[in-house]
Amino acid sequence: MGIYDQKRKWDFGFKFEIKKLKFPLLALILIIVIIVISFLAASWLKANAIQYSFSDNPLNLGDTNSTLLSVTVYNTLDRDLTGLELEVKPRDEKSLIVFNSKRTIPVLGKGESRKFELGNAFMIQPSPNAEIVSGGYAIDIYFRTPDRNFTATATLTIKS
Repeated sequence: MGIYDQKRKWDFGFKFEIKKLKFPLLALILIIVIIVISFLAASWLKANAIQYSFSDNPLNLGDTNSTLLSVTVYNTLDRDLTGLELEVKPRDEKSLIVFNSKRTIPVLGKGESRKFELGNAFMIQPSPNAEIVSGGYAIDIYFRTPDRNFTATATLTIKS
């Protein structure tokens, strides 16, 4: 009897069965999905860098011809910021005027905020050269940092 006469069967005690891997593979996929969803939720729940409010909205042109836009900006980044710019621009620049539309913020610390309200707020009024109709007017608010730019859109409702 030689070593080539019989077919030898090598058995190392390892059997690959896909049925046994089904549940650990599903658990791994579920863990990855939960991690991805948690990262997405954290970015969605992060505090907004811009908050705003109007002193008169809707603006009734029979009562008053201007409103104040109060803006609060927040440093939501992980470090102190310098050289920041805040700008308020109406989309329809022929219909609305924003006085002192650009402001600079020299330093804003981590987690701090800066309010532009009352005497420091943005005054918005209809242009005397334009025919103002009743409706909503979009006003864009830009908060520019060295790392990132934030935008918000406020809607001023005018009743003529």
